[in-house]
Amino acid sequence: MIDDKISILITKQDVQEYANSVNEKEGIYFSEEDAKQHGFASIPLPPSMPFLFLKPKEVLFHGVVHRTQSFDYNQPLYIDTNYMCEYTFKEVKRRHGYIFYEQKLTIFSEKGNQVATCSSTLIKGERE
Repeated sequence: MIDDKISILITKQDVQEYANSVNEKEGIYFSEEDAKQHGFASIPLPPSMPFLFLKPKEVLFHGVVHRTQSFDYNQPLYIDTNYMCEYTFKEVKRRHGYIFYEQKLTIFSEKGNQVATCSSTLIKGERE
């Protein structure tokens, strides 16, 4: 079940701010020339950046533990490109006083081709 559909457009400034925030110094995130010298069509998004597109339900913002995350790319994601994202969120189990949630972001190109998937598992205590 799809909970939300969002359109994403990431700028060069967004990538640079993210790269700086995670102490990423690789030139491909700061210079289009450097990115092209490394075989990219333009400045790519850092591999973990799409995780920021996942927006857990507001009720989860307090007391959540991030258990796992994974990324699966069919192609690099680039700045100044529109992507359509489908977000799904579901409770998967309850165990020993904890609730386990899975969230998934499927990213599509403007042509409708699936280009990436970002998934994570969150844990929240039932007793708060």
